[in-house]
Amino acid sequence: MAQQTTTHPYRAVRGDGLAFDLEMRDMLGDIKQMAVDFIALADDVADEVHDRSLLRLLAAIPRCAGRVRRTADLDLAELRREVPVAWRDYFDAAADVWLDLVGELLVLAGEQAFSRYEHQLCADYEAIAQCLLDNLELSVGLPAGHSPQHGARLLLEGHNMNFMGFETMDRMVLDNVTGGAAHGLRGGVYREFRDICLLLQANGQRANALATWGAEIEEGCLANEIVLTALAGPVGEQVSTALGRRGHAVSADNPELAATLSEHIIALIEDSGVVQVCHRRWEEQRSATIARLTADSRLTDLVDTDRLIAGHDTLLAMYLIYDGDV
Repeated sequence: MAQQTTTHPYRAVRGDGLAFDLEMRDMLGDIKQMAVDFIALADDVADEVHDRSLLRLLAAIPRCAGRVRRTADLDLAELRREVPVAWRDYFDAAADVWLDLVGELLVLAGEQAFSRYEHQLCADYEAIAQCLLDNLELSVGLPAGHSPQHGARLLLEGHNMNFMGFETMDRMVLDNVTGGAAHGLRGGVYREFRDICLLLQANGQRANALATWGAEIEEGCLANEIVLTALAGPVGEQVSTALGRRGHAVSADNPELAATLSEHIIALIEDSGVVQVCHRRWEEQRSATIARLTADSRLTDLVDTDRLIAGHDTLLAMYLIYDGDV
């Protein structure tokens, strides 16, 4: 399933079918699993440790070790000196994952294609890390002085999922396997495709929020569109008060009260209709994005749009299963 939904279904430059065969999609899938592991290590620092400085150091790894070069070890060593001693093994594990990822990607993409998109790949993961930092601020800062509008903007940018990074990896390999032809996709057309991918990713993130928001409240992770929408609505004051009480219960090491308050918050949000509102947003953005994608023949010539949308839809299935509709 992973290689089907995380690999962008580029059409073959010549003939019918897709540019990547099953074997290539599986190899890309293995590399993308490393990216998932790297972000999971950073995400755990954001969600569980709440250490902004350590998260920023982890976020700097891609730029320091973006590619295998003479300065990579030196740059990483200099960065590592800033890491607290107790966390250096953790930092090393994250750096090793990223270096392994880069090594495997260089083999598939080749030096020329990798170099062409190296900056974009680093920017993709810096954007994810920044979103993790923003979400950390939301979780630590809620409910007092929360800004639902600010939080919704951060979440709906969609950067804190891997799919833009995955697109860059696919693009590197596509340029390599097509000898750089790649449908002549350059400049404005490629930017349009990236914009569409970001919209699909953001909507995929919304679907993920629909599936996991209850569990995230129980875990104390409040950077979620469902929670932010509830805070901005009629039940916002009640949810905010309950979140504050839950935070105090956690600080007082009272897990029973924290669990009871989590259940109360979940019930408030479920009864408010917020989940249905966000589901409608998902449907509306899906329709608008498909219309934009299919209106440009250069894009429909580039990718199998049915497969692209099917990958986007996969995350909503989690919500539908949890909701009992599947």
